[in-house]
Amino acid sequence: MGTDYVKLKEAQRISGMHPDTLKRLLRSGEIRGFKATDDGRHRWFVSLRSLNQYREASTAFMSTLPPRRFYLKPRERPETDEPR
Repeated sequence: MGTDYVKLKEAQRISGMHPDTLKRLLRSGEIRGFKATDDGRHRWFVSLRSLNQYREASTAFMSTLPPRRFYLKPRERPETDEPR
């Protein structure tokens, strides 16, 4: 196993992604990895290079968007005869 590959738990810590999301990306081939036996259990190993390329590509489009502006309006209160 090369130094580019880490266990799924480490990939989760690095990327901040949910483990199920990482597994889905691995199964679909969007990121590279493989399943191997480690300590008697089958575990996913994720390529850090592939994970970083995926993260860069998925967030790159956001840098071209203008910043969003939020304008808050005061909440309208129903008119009542009762004093506040």
